Amino acid sequence: MTSQIDGDRLSQITQALEATYDARSTNDTRRAALEFLDSAKKQPDAPQHGYSLASDESRQAAIRHFGLSLLEFALRYKWEEYGQNEAETLRGWILNLAQNVSESDPQYYRNKVASLWVEVAKRCWGAEWLDMDALLVALWETSDDSKQLVYRQMVLYILECLSEDICNREDPVAGLRQDVLGQCLNEIVIPSQLYKDHLESRGSSQNVRHTQDGWLSRMCAFLFQCSTIISQGDQRVVVSATKTLEALRPTVTWLSLRALTETECAQSLYKMLAVGDTAVQTVRLTLALSTAQSD
Repeated sequence: MTSQIDGDRLSQITQALEATYDARSTNDTRRAALEFLDSAKKQPDAPQHGYSLASDESRQAAIRHFGLSLLEFALRYKWEEYGQNEAETLRGWILNLAQNVSESDPQYYRNKVASLWVEVAKRCWGAEWLDMDALLVALWETSDDSKQLVYRQMVLYILECLSEDICNREDPVAGLRQDVLGQCLNEIVIPSQLYKDHLESRGSSQNVRHTQDGWLSRMCAFLFQCSTIISQGDQRVVVSATKTLEALRPTVTWLSLRALTETECAQSLYKMLAVGDTAVQTVRLTLALSTAQSD
């Protein structure tokens, strides 16, 4: 796998995409375009073209999203065929896309990038890939104020999907590495004192945790922060609060009561009781039910 791009091939993919979106296209034209696009996913150079399309901010969002679909196909169906260099290249492209999302990108595009991050993690986190937590923390703590909430929302979605796929769903890919992935997820999420006690009692670590604070502490602190300013009516904060609650929902089902107590998770939820936004209250209620079921 290289970064070289076949300009003609890329142009053909773009033209086929445009034909499928053009209301003036005949059924035969649209059918032929869809067949071509389906075959394009299976070509050896599909990941290169996918990254080129997805990273080109001058293109329409739908075309960039199709680029992500090319990368997704390579991840799901070609990963086992790649050598170490090819796998690292593919992972690097996806990380680069995540590090360059912006508020102008549609939510469905940002979610797709995050889901690709998760697909990579399920395949190599805790083995070839050990610095994922450091990368997530770097996004979370960005000094770029214009991207902070965008990055945090993406990180929250990644954590939500990891908890769902590793702990709460019968995901076939995660299931193959269940023990390693479960240990890695536990290591980066639980609060600092619990992690310290975990090391003293078990004496082992996957060496994937980046800082003293775990993600449960960060999420609860961020939720508390959102609750104090959400009344100002900033829709971005409302979305951030909702996504924090959504990330907590699958996470609290496998955490211990001690972890929830140490991070003052319940206090953060109670703080959200004063929030009048319907979407936030709906997710908060679902989370409260999940918490009660896990006790």
